Amino acid sequence: KNRLIQVIGYSDGVTPLTSGWVSQEDALSSIRLELKGLSPTGGTSLGKMLEYVDEKSLAANSMYIITDGLPTIAGRKNSGLKGFKECFKFGGKKTSYVDGKCRETLYIGAVSRFQKTSSSVVNVILLPLEGDPKAAPLYWKWSNSTKGMLFSPARGWPPR
Repeated sequence: KNRLIQVIGYSDGVTPLTSGWVSQEDALSSIRLELKGLSPTGGTSLGKMLEYVDEKSLAANSMYIITDGLPTIAGRKNSGLKGFKECFKFGGKKTSYVDGKCRETLYIGAVSRFQKTSSSVVNVILLPLEGDPKAAPLYWKWSNSTKGMLFSPARGWPPR
């Protein structure tokens, strides 16, 4: 049975990588080179990606999310961060980062809003990232609650 899929990339924004629902073969052939060129840079907004899926009424019966950790940027809707300024820490070079508790809050807000209207099975491929200890248990809890799965490959997988 030929299943239709959509591929969506996200970081601080959302980028559809296929034009609507396409066959698996068409998706793989059209995005193969794009996927090889993708590398994590900047922040990520799980909230914006889930809002996109909801707003476009994609209503997928199954989702596969590939990520390397908890989000660092809020979505457009209420993020759940009451004291947003307190979530940012500044280093000596005036660069900021979002602390672990705030990343967890961004994640919980995005997932909670999405799950109010979604019946998708959520599967997560969690790539290795040091310093994000809450990511695996939180993504596992979400995928498990939707009857999905969490897969976390070892660093360096697949072997080249």
